[in-house]
Amino acid sequence: MTAKIKLNAASGGGSFSIQAPSSSSNNRVITLPDTDDFVLSTNRPAFRARLAVQTNHSGNPSLVPFDTKDFDLGGCFNATTSAATLNGISVPAHSFLPNVAGTYCISFTATSNSSTSGTITQMRALLYKNTDVISTFYQDPKDADPEHIVSGSGTTIISLNGTSDYIQLKMQMAASGGTLRHLASEGGNVLSAYKLII
Repeated sequence: MTAKIKLNAASGGGSFSIQAPSSSSNNRVITLPDTDDFVLSTNRPAFRARLAVQTNHSGNPSLVPFDTKDFDLGGCFNATTSAATLNGISVPAHSFLPNVAGTYCISFTATSNSSTSGTITQMRALLYKNTDVISTFYQDPKDADPEHIVSGSGTTIISLNGTSDYIQLKMQMAASGGTLRHLASEGGNVLSAYKLII
């Protein structure tokens, strides 16, 4: 026999149940806080996206085109090249727009290079909430010894409203020559986030 507590909804005819496992030798306790309006929470939505295909970019603030999702709990990351409707919300290309309001931990790694060795003179990774920069990583190699590959990472915590706030990562670079590229190898460009339980 399986132990179950069943609660009937006040209206609509539905019910909710709490059910114990069918077999266990342990005694488990769920303790609820003595507060009004307590809601069990999870740290979802959560996702991790990365760039799997190297792409060229202009050097101006250029959206990192994350094209592969390692996981997307809640289905809130758009890994396509155009806006998509996810959970009933229009999500811009290569963006995270959670459908649950809350405080989120956002992390990024950004890596680019130039097709011509020794030409990069400046790089900024720019994390955006909507159209505002909320976190940045800046690298400025000395011009007498410019870099061929530049990379940076960062983490921040930000509130998102669950209806229209979205997150994007862009790169801004300067180089004296060559074609600038978002690199796709070894996790060079990664964006991830999860909702904090607070």
